[in-house]
Amino acid sequence: MILLLSWAALFPGSLWAQPTNADYQRALRDYFAAEPAHCLGVKQWPVYSHAQDAPWITGRMQALVDAGLARETRQGENIVYQLTPQAEQAWRTAGDLCFGRMELDHILTIEPVAQGMNAVYFTYRLTQLAPWASNASLRFAFSEMNNLIAGSTKMRYSATFRITKQSKLMLHSPPIPVELDF
Repeated sequence: MILLLSWAALFPGSLWAQPTNADYQRALRDYFAAEPAHCLGVKQWPVYSHAQDAPWITGRMQALVDAGLARETRQGENIVYQLTPQAEQAWRTAGDLCFGRMELDHILTIEPVAQGMNAVYFTYRLTQLAPWASNASLRFAFSEMNNLIAGSTKMRYSATFRITKQSKLMLHSPPIPVELDF
């Protein structure tokens, strides 16, 4: 018994209680649950657009019109975009037009990157996807949204966790895409 206790004293406590796959799953699920929904980023309404605005701005606004989320009216050289009643209700809830929430799909691998730090590679899925998020015009005009939707269950992300002396996981670097591969 004394020999066993002496042997155990030679090794740090972190060797005895390494976090499990389930611990990393829980940590990632908690992280995503605390994150806000993914949104289009158009937070001011109505939107006033001049005929000389950059094409990407008017393209995004026209995509919102095509999807039934906005309507346009002309006021001289300006175009005024206003939310439709359906979109206005959703916008009031979040202050933006949100299309879905990111959640953990599954963990692919866990790799050590430094003493007491591991990188977790995983895929995600989007949930609570808004019905209008499948609109082709919107997906073209809002490429960030398109990338997230197209990458759901396919795109690899990584997050780095530090393991505390109490064998708890602390997020060291938040999830980032490893590559765009979809």
